Amino acid sequence: MLENKPNIQQYENLVSGISKLLSDAKNNIASTVNTTMVVTNWHIGQYIVEYEQGGKERAEYGTQLLKRLSEDLTKVFGRGFSLRNLKLIRKFYLTYQNWSFISAISEKGQTLSAQFSDKVIALLPRLTWSHFVRLLSVKDENERSFYIIESAENNWKERELDRQIFANEYKLYLPNKKELHKVLKQYI
Repeated sequence: MLENKPNIQQYENLVSGISKLLSDAKNNIASTVNTTMVVTNWHIGQYIVEYEQGGKERAEYGTQLLKRLSEDLTKVFGRGFSLRNLKLIRKFYLTYQNWSFISAISEKGQTLSAQFSDKVIALLPRLTWSHFVRLLSVKDENERSFYIIESAENNWKERELDRQIFANEYKLYLPNKKELHKVLKQYI
């Protein structure tokens, strides 16, 4: 009996199709993990600030609270909950607490904040927790928004974001408020 030999082109198409499927799945998983990490850290920061600190920026015993919380969470979950990381998580929430749409990302059926368009929401999965940590050093909210948009649209890695912040790209690119509002208006 003659064996059916696969056509070389068909076989290459099979390999190519499977490779694309696996590559897309890998990218989707990474994006989901990044988004989940950002949303989870925002909620942890919210919990620390609103529940443990009564909504104040700092509890009177804030450092002691975070130190004990760090010890307890590290016992249960291992790495990732150092005092430094918990301070960053709290600062992340305080910096982005008006981003109520972050909590909506994790809940089906919730409507997103009217002040942000779907374009901004679509950008968030492209940024990692490390991007947001680096953006905490940027004090001006408009400047942070600029770097969020540019990082996501240009697929900047954390190092490139650092370089752009250090080079003050924001002020070079948008020399006046009129230009800034024109760029940000696309996303609000």
